[in-house]
Amino acid sequence: MSSNRLEAILICVGLVAITAAIYGQVLDFGFTHFDDQDYVTNNPWVQNGINAVTLKWAFTSLYESNWHPLTWVSLMLDHEINGLDGRVYHATNLALHIANTLLLFALLSLATGRRWPAAVVAALFAVHPLHVESVAWISERKDVLSTLFWMLTTLAYVRYVRSPSVRNYVPVLVFYAMGLMVKPMLVTLPFTLMLLDYWPLSRCGQKGWDLSDSLREKLPLIALALISGYLTFIAQKLGGAVIESETYSISVRLSNAVVTYVNYLWRTVWPAGLACFYPHPKNTLPPLLVVGCTAAIFAATIWAIRSARHRPYLAVGWMWYLITLLPVIGLVQVGKQGSADRYTYVPLIGVFVAVVWWIGDLVADRSRELRAAAAAVATVILLAFMAVAWRQTGYWSDDLTLFGRCVAVTSNNEVAEYNYATSLLAAGRKSEAIKHFKASIAADPRKSNAHGNLGVIYLRDNRLKLAAREFRAAIRHCPNDALAYVYLGETLERMGDLDAAVKHYRKALKINPGFEPAVRHLEEAGILDEP
Repeated sequence: MSSNRLEAILICVGLVAITAAIYGQVLDFGFTHFDDQDYVTNNPWVQNGINAVTLKWAFTSLYESNWHPLTWVSLMLDHEINGLDGRVYHATNLALHIANTLLLFALLSLATGRRWPAAVVAALFAVHPLHVESVAWISERKDVLSTLFWMLTTLAYVRYVRSPSVRNYVPVLVFYAMGLMVKPMLVTLPFTLMLLDYWPLSRCGQKGWDLSDSLREKLPLIALALISGYLTFIAQKLGGAVIESETYSISVRLSNAVVTYVNYLWRTVWPAGLACFYPHPKNTLPPLLVVGCTAAIFAATIWAIRSARHRPYLAVGWMWYLITLLPVIGLVQVGKQGSADRYTYVPLIGVFVAVVWWIGDLVADRSRELRAAAAAVATVILLAFMAVAWRQTGYWSDDLTLFGRCVAVTSNNEVAEYNYATSLLAAGRKSEAIKHFKASIAADPRKSNAHGNLGVIYLRDNRLKLAAREFRAAIRHCPNDALAYVYLGETLERMGDLDAAVKHYRKALKINPGFEPAVRHLEEAGILDEP
């Protein structure tokens, strides 16, 4: 075995070891109530395993406001292995993250011919705390799985560039199509291939080759991206995930986008206070902050472009970061979050490449002592990131820990407060649950399910006036909540107002004909057939 081959194998073993050291703990974790119930534990399609009916559903459904059939198929495969054993799902996520790390190392080594910088970038990708969410969260299977196809597509593309032919282009198309069927964030991948044409593949310097050639070559991929983007927008629009401009104006979205670009970079350098949900700042961002972040982005872009002649990796890495974040930066607002750590899973590759190659070039021709010092600093940074990532992974062990941490490091977070309150209630900690339901409502007075849960607690405690108040609030903010009408009816009935109770039971039946709780209460009152 050659020394080069042995070195590559040892690097791969090291990458696997540091990744497993951080994420091995997830093999003792179960599911959370942060979308896992919709994706797995309460999803009968996934729990029916793989068959003709469930495969048809996977490829035709817009469930969870997305079209991502291969995500569903992968979860079905996990269920086939061992049912609802959360360890299996976590093991798959971990295996995919390890595979992505090794493929990234292989890709950069192959494309650049520089093994050790590639190893450092792969190590940063493996251990960075911002990537914990993508790995430790079962519902984010689509992140690690889609990145697998991203890496395979790009590796196939490098092979095609080295030996152009239709036969070698077909795997690029196939892997890319499969990736889009996992997560539509891959719509930017054709443009990252154009960046790679500039560096490290150096195609743009070849005689008779220019940007138009690069773009024309990517047209089949861009066509697939457009189809995927259209399907995703329709799915999210129909599912109510897209927030209308009346809620978040264009200026609010642009402001949050530029600040978020800079925020992700800050979290990359100083990954403290990470949370599973960051509430949208809406119109509360200081204008000076927005202007400062906008200026910083423009300045970094101009500097990277001006450096491109001598340090092309700076331009490529920076543009990779800007471009790959575009679909999730909030210009089209999907969901209530202002940002999310998982969105950096692929974009930070560009940042890591730019920084590692830049520092590598700075110390390349210096003394051995300086190079040793740079290696020592890199090792310390990796160890620090590993420690933070290990701790951050531990927060995903259960609902109480996950949402408790989120509440502790964020403010005015109605989603985290609500989920923490429901977790506390499930643990029998009622008084604490009441406090956090109220905090959720304080952050968003229209939080109908928080009002409803508070009402149920008060109803069970026979605090009927408070219960009625909360159920009325729940109905006011969600007029089609049949269960809230039933609970309000039950509260009024216990307060002695049977006529008002019956009206609310019938309103519930009007919303949801045959709704069992409403039918049962009317039958108990003996007046189901009354007009």
